[in-house]
Amino acid sequence: MTRAPAMTEDLKNLRALAEGTIPLREASAIPLNLRGEEFWIPPSEILFFLSDDDKTTAHTERNLYYSDRKLCELPDLLPPYFFRVSKSCIANLKQVRSLRRELTGVCEVHIGKQDKTIYVSRMYYKPFRERLMEIHGVKP
Repeated sequence: MTRAPAMTEDLKNLRALAEGTIPLREASAIPLNLRGEEFWIPPSEILFFLSDDDKTTAHTERNLYYSDRKLCELPDLLPPYFFRVSKSCIANLKQVRSLRRELTGVCEVHIGKQDKTIYVSRMYYKPFRERLMEIHGVKP
């Protein structure tokens, strides 16, 4: 066994990774496409990801980008404040502005400053609400 002469920042990061205290591959920016041009968008600017007809779109305040990745591949790249809210949508919980529960059990969520709307299905509502409270530091 070889010992390092000093505990460097790289060794601290490696130790945290081995202990499972940091995500494996959280990206600082996600590659997204708009009109044939590739952009690197920080996750904090993304409101939500939506999958429809084998296309994954990323919605920001100003633009709609396309991703080459499938929705199921994104959670490994995203920070913990992103949460799957339906079979076809992953939302940025830090951007949620308001919730309205419908009689059918579906929850209407207004997200971002432009007040875009997404829907949380009944199956995902309870874990979504718990995670939302956790992200915003509110005890249930």
